[in-house]
Amino acid sequence: MKSIFTTSRFIVREYTEADLPEFVNLLTEPEVCLFLPQHSNEKWESIFMENLEFYKTNPGFGRWGTVDLSTGKLIGNCMLMPAREGLTGFEIGYAFEKPYWGTGAGTEITKGLVDYGFNNPEINLICAITVTANVASQKVLLKAGFHASGTVQLLGAELQLYTMKKL
Repeated sequence: MKSIFTTSRFIVREYTEADLPEFVNLLTEPEVCLFLPQHSNEKWESIFMENLEFYKTNPGFGRWGTVDLSTGKLIGNCMLMPAREGLTGFEIGYAFEKPYWGTGAGTEITKGLVDYGFNNPEINLICAITVTANVASQKVLLKAGFHASGTVQLLGAELQLYTMKKL
């Protein structure tokens, strides 16, 4: 497995096939997926396998596992990918197990994603989207240096858009 970056408490790394059950469990846990697209286990499995293939054609990008350095446990998912249709630049996203909420993990990983992304000469703009009700995620993005940039219609909803430009 390839390490993407390390923070003081976490390592972000590419997934391996062995991570599939933990990936699906995280993204189907009711509280964790409250503000995420709602998919069946089978759809998340398909997304996971597509992501493993994505690594081969898009080195340095994709959905990655977040591992707690103190326990070695996979505790979250994050991503840096070319922005989906309707957005510009590159897009980040994240989800963590509930025990890591309110611990600064989201801000730490988001800052890591930004640092990693802006070290790539291709990337001049990073964006993130949240549902309006996900105030905690919006606070994470603001703490990490993103700016509220209005709303966008995506995934059948009006979503809050946050952006950051490379200095």
